Amino acid sequence: MEYEANSLLNPNSIRIKKSFVMLESLRRINGGYLAAPNPGSPDGMGRYNVFWLRDIMYATYANEYLGNMEEMIDSYELVMTIMMKHKEIISHAIKKMPERALHARFHPNTLEEISPDWGHHQLDVLGLFLYKTGDLIKKGHDVINTPERKELITDIIQYLFTYRWETHPDFGVWEEGPELHSSSIGSVLAGLTMWFDDGHYHYKYKHETELSKMVPVSERFFDTGRDLLNKLLPKESESKECDFSQLSLIWPYNIITERETRDKILENVETKLLGKHGVKRYKSDYYFNADDKN
Repeated sequence: MEYEANSLLNPNSIRIKKSFVMLESLRRINGGYLAAPNPGSPDGMGRYNVFWLRDIMYATYANEYLGNMEEMIDSYELVMTIMMKHKEIISHAIKKMPERALHARFHPNTLEEISPDWGHHQLDVLGLFLYKTGDLIKKGHDVINTPERKELITDIIQYLFTYRWETHPDFGVWEEGPELHSSSIGSVLAGLTMWFDDGHYHYKYKHETELSKMVPVSERFFDTGRDLLNKLLPKESESKECDFSQLSLIWPYNIITERETRDKILENVETKLLGKHGVKRYKSDYYFNADDKN
């Protein structure tokens, strides 16, 4: 398929290349990406020169889109390393509701957790990890190549069930709340659906790889999760009519079955969040944005 020279759908467009140069300026030798160069204040507030798991996972999509497969795998493997390093948090949460969630931020060198006093309970991160792991396997990448990694996937799935992902509020993509977020519920639903392997994502792959035989997923809570997602949509949450993070429900997850709902989410983003210099996270979002019209 051919695209116009400067189309954002063209991997060789000038706009894409400029964005990639900026992204690569944040890449570290271990495959991780800093959220931003800002070191914040001495007490650690406002610090962004650290790793967020979500950011690194989405950076894998950028590299994959541009054909940088080695860099993509390096970044995924770093996330896997962090997950395995802190697997004990996940494992301890299987039998009962955990006292603390898996952290969202990590030191870029030591990969240790940062700031315990934070809204770390972010379900979308785990949904994204499950989804991308399954996606890579179905594309022929042997990323679950040890019993320990297989156990990690099993434990994450059980962690989500123990945390009652389908009804329990989280802090969401923007680490605000807690409340029920359609972007979080949809992310987990997509990740579990990928591993439940009921055929929903078969259209994406040349070869059929049955993930459910590798790590079985119970269907319990699926209906509850789908029902709650449908009740929330097209809103992001009780407090947010629309949210930039909802675009993930369309891509990469394609988890919304109603075309009318997908179109409404796109319409909301384009008419209510799109500004002169980019897209706001949600309406009246003043974080690093003094003018709501920008």
